[in-house]
Amino acid sequence: MTQQHVVRGPRRDPTHAQILESWVAAGLCQRDKAKVLRGWPAHPEDVGTSDPATPRRGRFVDLKLVWQADRGLSAKGYLGQQQTAGWF
Repeated sequence: MTQQHVVRGPRRDPTHAQILESWVAAGLCQRDKAKVLRGWPAHPEDVGTSDPATPRRGRFVDLKLVWQADRGLSAKGYLGQQQTAGWF
């Protein structure tokens, strides 16, 4: 799952709620950790604007499933921040 799938895809969900719920159900993620991951992108400190000349700040979540022969399947979540510069 990458950010372009969330931003431009047909199922736009920056919180990855459906994926995280399936991970919790499968025992790959603890419910309290999934809650933190879901809450990260919708943080009130994020600044959004429709003016393309204004810098914007946002938060995102990256999720990965990793297979290791000696450990099996594990789920990983990464919290990220980005700031996009305005036109000027």
